[in-house]
Amino acid sequence: MLRQSPVVKARKKILLIDHEPRLTGAVKRALENSDRFAIHEEHDAVFALQVARWFHPDLILVDQSAASHDGETLAQQLQEDRKSTRLNS
Repeated sequence: MLRQSPVVKARKKILLIDHEPRLTGAVKRALENSDRFAIHEEHDAVFALQVARWFHPDLILVDQSAASHDGETLAQQLQEDRKSTRLNS
């Protein structure tokens, strides 16, 4: 008799980028409670691009408020990075 292997669903990876740890912490806890997501938080826009390249998230949530010039710049860099990655693959 053949044994069936259990089906293991890969958790989707989400990168949360915001300077406010309380906000990302609350979102992280809520999403991780579903056990469907792997979450990584980054609070420093300077390191966020490197973290995105390392973590390979399925979704990136970036604080892009009017007060956050770093968030807007980072979002543009992430989009450019995504375009160049698609072109190179």
